[in-house]
Amino acid sequence: MLVSLSQAEDEEEDDEDETEEDARDRLSNDLAEVYDNDTNRLSAVTETLEETLIPHHEVSLLHVYSTFDYFLRERT
Repeated sequence: MLVSLSQAEDEEEDDEDETEEDARDRLSNDLAEVYDNDTNRLSAVTETLEETLIPHHEVSLLHVYSTFDYFLRERT
C-alpha cells in the first residue's frame, strides 16, 4: 500500500512538470499508436472477410483527419 501511494505521488509530480509542448508530443504519440492499432485490427478483419468471400467497400476518411488536425493546430 505504501509503495502504491509513493508511486501515485511520483506520477502526480511528473504530471505537474510536463510542459505544454511535452503534453502535445505525448498526446500525438498516443493518438498515432491508437491509429496504428486500429489500422492493424481493421486489416485483420478485412483479411478475414476476404477469406470468407464477403465483399468489402473502402471509405476514405481523409477529410475527417484533416478537420481534426485543423482543430488540433488551431488551439496551439
